[in-house]
Amino acid sequence: MKILRVLALGAMLGIIAPAVSLASSDQAKEHKQNINVADQAQLNGTMLQPGRYKVEWNGPGPMITVKFVRNGETVVTTPARLVQLAKPAPYDAVEERSHTNGSKTIDEIEWSNQRGALKFGRQGPGQG
Repeated sequence: MKILRVLALGAMLGIIAPAVSLASSDQAKEHKQNINVADQAQLNGTMLQPGRYKVEWNGPGPMITVKFVRNGETVVTTPARLVQLAKPAPYDAVEERSHTNGSKTIDEIEWSNQRGALKFGRQGPGQG
């Protein structure tokens, strides 16, 4: 009888453990996407120079921390909000806001054929 209980407990753990592991792995999943910044633009107080960057973040969002990596070095780490677009983006896009002094700030990044986008900057209620 004791052996049957041990076997039953082992079978239950065999079913539950992979499900728990799968759920937690989605939380820790690392995301990496490439972008091209066409113009010099500011992000979280750092001036990004034109060029190709790898954008990295962990977890499902909505609030995440994003790293911009260029030539293997982290250029800036910044908070962002992961949002779902109504339909997949038609192309890769780095949306910038122009200021009266001529400077630019990165507001949003979208990737071709994906519904997920990253929003930066002021993201209070009703914005975005």
